Amino acid sequence: MKLKRLVLSMVVAGALIGCSTPQRIVLKDDTVIETRDEVDYNKKTGFYEYEDAAGNENKINSAEVLQIQEM
Repeated sequence: MKLKRLVLSMVVAGALIGCSTPQRIVLKDDTVIETRDEVDYNKKTGFYEYEDAAGNENKINSAEVLQIQEM
């Protein structure tokens, strides 16, 4: 019974991990930021919003971004 729970937990964890789309933000000053998930663009503010590798919510001005790459 415990083995079934362990396997089920691993399947669920794998499915959740598989849903994320990590990306890399390359800034004009050659700084590279790796994100946990897909970067969102906020048209009202002109900022890209993302969650960094540590899980912190961040924003960066689109004028500073050179490109966004999938990892």
